[in-house]
Amino acid sequence: MSSLDINLVLGRDNAGYVTYELPFTSVGYQALLAPNTASTLVVPANMTTAFFSYTDGIDVWVDIVNPAILPPNGTFTLTNADLKPTVRRVTAGETISMISNSSAYVKVSFYKVSQNVSF
Repeated sequence: MSSLDINLVLGRDNAGYVTYELPFTSVGYQALLAPNTASTLVVPANMTTAFFSYTDGIDVWVDIVNPAILPPNGTFTLTNADLKPTVRRVTAGETISMISNSSAYVKVSFYKVSQNVSF
């Protein structure tokens, strides 16, 4: 299956209700983040949605605007980063930056959502 065939279609049960199951993707990337070191991943062509999964109990900051940084202690700062996002709309060619203060396994699964799908 090519990356152009990975459409995001939620499963349905026998009564036609959405089950929120997702197909496995062939456009997925995994990494072991090193502590305090930002890692990047470029969104592949034709992908519009990214699903993230992480090591349990580990904080991972994800940013698509700037290189991800760890927040300072005791101070609120303006940021585009999100703490452990589950799913985000993305644009092909965007750079996703991730950082954690300890080692963390991260998996990013990409899908293409049809233009006529609404959330």
